[in-house]
Amino acid sequence: MKQLIVLLAITPLLLSSCTAVSPETQPTHEPANHTHLNAKPKRPNHPRSTAAAEQLASVISSNEKAWRDYEANIPSCNKAAEGVTPDDYIQTMGCIKKAQIASELARSATTTILGLGSPPPELTVLVARTVKALQPLSESNAARFCQDAISNPCARAVDQIDLAATTLVDVLDQWEPYKQPK
Repeated sequence: MKQLIVLLAITPLLLSSCTAVSPETQPTHEPANHTHLNAKPKRPNHPRSTAAAEQLASVISSNEKAWRDYEANIPSCNKAAEGVTPDDYIQTMGCIKKAQIASELARSATTTILGLGSPPPELTVLVARTVKALQPLSESNAARFCQDAISNPCARAVDQIDLAATTLVDVLDQWEPYKQPK
């Protein structure tokens, strides 16, 4: 019984020596600083800022003529592609080159638009539509596939651009209120 009393007497001493004292738990006798508990989290510094409507509209305006001209010439390009004369072949080659340019402009515009950051709230839907309309042109691979202008992969790549051009022009019309007067 004597051993039990001694054991009970020294148990609190043993347990207290097992508790580690860290700087967070060590008493300081200074007033507690709880401001970090109520502080608002800092916003992370993102390289992407909110894109201004003027910047976005500028990207569209700088490429718009090429896209509209391409779309307007689709019927004559299709007619030339069906032809058999040297003039038809020359016109077809020019049409393929314009398709490649339209594709490259779409790829560049998409990169620029996405690089500008989040659009203003009033343009969120229009920017999403624009990027979606540019996507088929960007992904057409006309530059790669049209090394052989008479190949089926080239024809499919150009057809992909042709089909997307009409949708893109419809979206371009929606940018009219945001463009700067010339």
